Amino acid sequence: MTDLIIVGVDPGTTVSYSILDLNGKVIEIYSSKELSLNNLIQRVISKGKPFVAGCDVTPAPLFVEKFATKTGAKLIEPDEDLSVSEKEALAKEFNTKNAHEVDSLSSALYAYKIIKPMLEKIKERLGKINKQHLSKEVLELVVKKGLSIADAVKILEEPEKEESKIIKKVVERKILLESDYITLYRKLKDTEKDLKLLKIQNNLLLQKNESLEKKNSILTKKLTSIVPKEKTRELLYFKDKTINAISSEKEEKELEIKLLKNRLLNLTKLVFDLKNKTLLKKLDNLNYEEFKKVSNLVGIKKDDSILVKDLTFYSQKTIDELKNKINLCIYKKGQKSVIEKLPFTCLDAKNLALKEEGNIALVENESLEKELKKQNIVEKVIKEYKAERSI
Repeated sequence: MTDLIIVGVDPGTTVSYSILDLNGKVIEIYSSKELSLNNLIQRVISKGKPFVAGCDVTPAPLFVEKFATKTGAKLIEPDEDLSVSEKEALAKEFNTKNAHEVDSLSSALYAYKIIKPMLEKIKERLGKINKQHLSKEVLELVVKKGLSIADAVKILEEPEKEESKIIKKVVERKILLESDYITLYRKLKDTEKDLKLLKIQNNLLLQKNESLEKKNSILTKKLTSIVPKEKTRELLYFKDKTINAISSEKEEKELEIKLLKNRLLNLTKLVFDLKNKTLLKKLDNLNYEEFKKVSNLVGIKKDDSILVKDLTFYSQKTIDELKNKINLCIYKKGQKSVIEKLPFTCLDAKNLALKEEGNIALVENESLEKELKKQNIVEKVIKEYKAERSI
């Protein structure tokens, strides 16, 4: 794997960059008046893989944001602009040619200072479990993606697992929030466990079936020689009935496995179809018991959007919990008198393009924005009408 590097960038007429390794050692300091973003990226990636990009002001300049986005580096900016004295203190032990190089070097050193505790923690944890060879990959997942060290190691140690492949792709393409991704990962692990148990049960049934067939064959031969034919037919009838019952149970288990596999496949398709779509958490209604159940399964947090099957059933306790969390509620069935009381925006699902699976759904942003505009226009007209009536 290419060495990970920390890059400090100072944009402007004269662009400067400074590169550090993961031990904080300076690899290169450079500045030029003829350094475009593409040229900067080419020079930097020749030294290693940008892991963290730092700057000395907040918010970060657009040039630095673009550099971080294009190289996949995590952007680190200070809580407030670094003062001249702070930058000079950070860069005083190094050889710099101008103020631009002081700025880029202090940006890189500040970023290193921020991530150093995590670097040391990862090194210590991996040393204890003899996984030092995973340090760079774990570092990227923990610092850039917000995973725990334990979860990062699990993903990297189980590349053959289907859910691990999904999670790696999701993280690389940045199509889910980290919290949503963790939820999906855990659900996939639970589903895999269920599938394993069903497969074990299925194999046991097959073995049991084979064993019974062999025993029945032997018993049939013995009975034919010592028991009258009528009695033999009766015993064979019960034998066939037992075999049929076992076969039926086996088929039910196989169907259950198939359904679980289909659900897993559909969830995976939804994960990779998030472009230009909004993720919705699904509820049957707004009763508190239903709300708690769905919250435990997929988590309902601040700024989430929800899809409700029937808004006619609700509890005030649920409304109180949701009013400070969600901004949008899409419903399939609802009464106008109820909808008007709700403290968040509500849209009818009939005019929206939805895809659903389990407790999550996707809505196309284009159709969502269209319906929101319609509702805003209606609300404006009603407001103006009421104002005129009050004159």
